[in-house]
Amino acid sequence: MDRAEGTKGGFIILVRNDIQAVEFTKDTNGNAEINGIRIVLKNRELLVYNLYCPANKQLSLDAIDIPDAGCLILGDFNSHSQIWGYDEMDHRGEEVENWQIDQNLQLLNDPEDQDTFYSRRWRTTSTLRPRLCD
Repeated sequence: MDRAEGTKGGFIILVRNDIQAVEFTKDTNGNAEINGIRIVLKNRELLVYNLYCPANKQLSLDAIDIPDAGCLILGDFNSHSQIWGYDEMDHRGEEVENWQIDQNLQLLNDPEDQDTFYSRRWRTTSTLRPRLCD
C-alpha cells in the first residue's frame, strides 16, 4: 500500500494468491498511518495491522480494533522501552506498554534477537518489534 502523501514509504504484506485478503486503512485524522489486511484461513479470520507513526504525530492506538483472537500488530511506533530492547523508556514507550497491558497483548520478539534493519542514513541497526493480539 503506497503512502498517500510524500515520495517515500508505504508497506507491503504478501499473501498467497489462493488466500482471500482484503486491504483496509484506519482513519487517524492525519496522525499515525494504520493499514492492514483481513484474511480468512480455514474459516478463521486474521487481522494484520501495520502502524507507522512519525515522532511528531500521535500514535492513535485507539483506532486499532482488537478482536478477542486472530490479530497481529506490526509497525514502527517510534517509541523506546526496555522490554523491546532499548536502554531507556520514553513517553511513547510508556504509552505503548500501557496500551499493550490494557489490551492484553503479547510481545512476540526477544530484545536479544538479531538486528533486522539497517539505516543507511544513520548507520545504525535495530530489530523490528512486532506485537500480537490473542
